[in-house]
Amino acid sequence: SKQDGLSNVLENLFPRMDISKKISSKLLKDFSEGKFQQKKEIFESLEKILSEANNKIHPTGLNDLITVMKTALTDKNKNLVRIVLSFLNKLFESLGTNSNNFASYLIPNIL
Repeated sequence: SKQDGLSNVLENLFPRMDISKKISSKLLKDFSEGKFQQKKEIFESLEKILSEANNKIHPTGLNDLITVMKTALTDKNKNLVRIVLSFLNKLFESLGTNSNNFASYLIPNIL
């Protein structure tokens, strides 16, 4: 279809970037152990990583990030959960159809 053709053209013009090397295990550990303000700052840096990749990323190497996000979705701090959901929305938009790989893993914690 024309839509698929346009998607392929855009994909070639703006290829998805691998951001996995920018998401360090230290960053994820700091998120897991940090207080709310530190977690909020980490989300800001993660959003910056997405932005620097033109919000078009490749799913490679994101499993640890997704695991941390799944745990964060069950946090008692509802403000943090809102930030997580907002970030996941941006992450899934950046992943495009590749977000399907992670959605089924996260959905039980969202509901």
